[in-house]
Parts: sequence; C-alpha cells; structure tokens
Amino acid sequence: MRIISYFFTPILLFGAAGFLQWHNGRGGDVIAFFFLDELFPELRGDPQGMSELTVGILVAVGALTFLTSSLRYARRWRPPAD
Repeated sequence: MRIISYFFTPILLFGAAGFLQWHNGRGGDVIAFFFLDELFPELRGDPQGMSELTVGILVAVGALTFLTSSLRYARRWRPPAD
C-alpha cells in the first residue's frame, strides 16, 4: 500500500480545518456544524464561537485519525516476531 492511503483522511480533515479557519477569519458569513447550538446552548447566537468549535472538532478528529494511521503504518514496517 502506498503511504497516501494511510494518511489521506487526516490530510483531508486538517485541510478542511485550515480552510474553515481561513474562511471564517475573513469576517462575514461563517461555516460551522449546524448542530452545535443544540449540543451547546451557550453558543446560540454566537456564530464565531460555533466556527471555532467546528475547527477544533475537525482538528481533534484529524489528530486521532493521524495517530491511528501512524500506528497502522508503523505496524506495517515492524519486523515479524520470531
């Protein structure tokens, strides 16, 4: 397997988080997960807070998938047990 097959999902998630951070930092409309105001009522009426939490969720999920991908990739190159 090629290395990109292991790390495609984390790259995609980090790229999406970077794009959202850039887009939401420009001012105007923000992009955020639509359900966050239902899970966190204190975010109602705070689109900037919702966008920051959206970026945080994408980064956290990206970090978890990067960790699992790294472990899978390292396991592939580990020498076989005797």
